[in-house]
Amino acid sequence: MSRGENVADCPRCGEFSIREPEVLNALSRTTRGVDDIPVYVCSACGSDEGMLEYFNIDGCQPQSEWPVKREFSTEFQNRYWEDKTRLDKIRDAVQGS
Repeated sequence: MSRGENVADCPRCGEFSIREPEVLNALSRTTRGVDDIPVYVCSACGSDEGMLEYFNIDGCQPQSEWPVKREFSTEFQNRYWEDKTRLDKIRDAVQGS
């Protein structure tokens, strides 16, 4: 398995979009309580929760209502990660020559 590869379904949207390592995902805003167990969602769902909170649109959907359809369609792609992965492949190819 390579770094940044999708490894599991997002618990919020149900898409196969959870990445490895865990830090490439988003900590759900539904897990902010002191005794809450941290739940990671895909980056797109993390952005969606952030937009819902920012615009005060009834807050985030509770976990009991998951899976949900995202409210906001984001065009954001993790370009940094894609560029880094591409550069790593080029570097590996050059060093292997």
